[in-house]
Amino acid sequence: MRNKPHEMEHLVGQRLKRDLFSPSGVLVLPAYTVLREEHLHKLAVRNSGLTANDVHDSKGLEASHIVEEAIEQIRQIFRETHHLRRIPLIEVRKRVIPAIHQAAENGSIFSLLNELQAKDDYTYRHNIAVGVISAMIGKWLKLSEANLTSLTIAATLHDIGKIKIPLHILNKPGPYTEEEFETMKEHTWYGYELLTNTVGISHRQALVALQHHERMDGSGYPHGLKGDEIELFSRIVAVADVFHAMTSDRAYHEAVPFYKVLGEMHRNAFGKLDPTITTLLINKIMNSLVGNETMLSDGRQGRIVMVNPHNFAKPVVFTGNEFIDLSKMDDVNMERVIG
Repeated sequence: MRNKPHEMEHLVGQRLKRDLFSPSGVLVLPAYTVLREEHLHKLAVRNSGLTANDVHDSKGLEASHIVEEAIEQIRQIFRETHHLRRIPLIEVRKRVIPAIHQAAENGSIFSLLNELQAKDDYTYRHNIAVGVISAMIGKWLKLSEANLTSLTIAATLHDIGKIKIPLHILNKPGPYTEEEFETMKEHTWYGYELLTNTVGISHRQALVALQHHERMDGSGYPHGLKGDEIELFSRIVAVADVFHAMTSDRAYHEAVPFYKVLGEMHRNAFGKLDPTITTLLINKIMNSLVGNETMLSDGRQGRIVMVNPHNFAKPVVFTGNEFIDLSKMDDVNMERVIG
């Protein structure tokens, strides 16, 4: 039996975890919709049910609010930095970093990562996302409180140098030419200079802006550093930066399917990215997904019941009538996770 609007009124104001479809398979409401009364009537007309399991819990809603507030704050800080050519570090410490640490303490890693996916304002959301993901990694690595705060500031400001990149390049809805890419790469130097000249910023923090595009195999820029030549904070931010970029819709490409993100991150762990940090992030994400529903690439839907420690992207899934070990199936993958 489908719910009537008045039976769903207590869910008004909450955010959908997943797409909702009519019995005939027509999309009624997309994931992340904040429910209003008219949505309840639409669901009733389309004979689509809605339960508390379809919406984020109060902790998820709190994290969503925190993230959006932090994004607005970093937007204002970037604009002030662009105008005055100085970073208002006191405002960053007071208004942004506490929010990032609060978001990073959210119990549902996947729900938080969903909220951080860039839907609009990529530049600002990306900085907050990299700050949050880096803070989570720092906590898992058991960094001291002082180092965790230092890392979070550096991660949140890693792209501050982009304020000096021409907007027609920064916002270009397509691949860069070779010349444009060389201009874009300058943001690492610009950021390093801005941070170096900011009272209260350490050299270690400034190096994050300079080194977050360096790669463990020496293929990165601007210096082509290798391995431990790259500062630990910079290696953490590089992992967070790549992960968020891959999982976000941007002007020139759509978010990469979840299984491809995990696969690519796993491959990068044996070349471009720090293997310990990358494996830690993937492991934490996948173990947080046990119990969640997933849509498989062959159209079947099931529940993740066990993570394969040798292949994180290929867990065991229960479809309702059988257990499927994806590690033994080359042609079936997790297309997406349903929160």
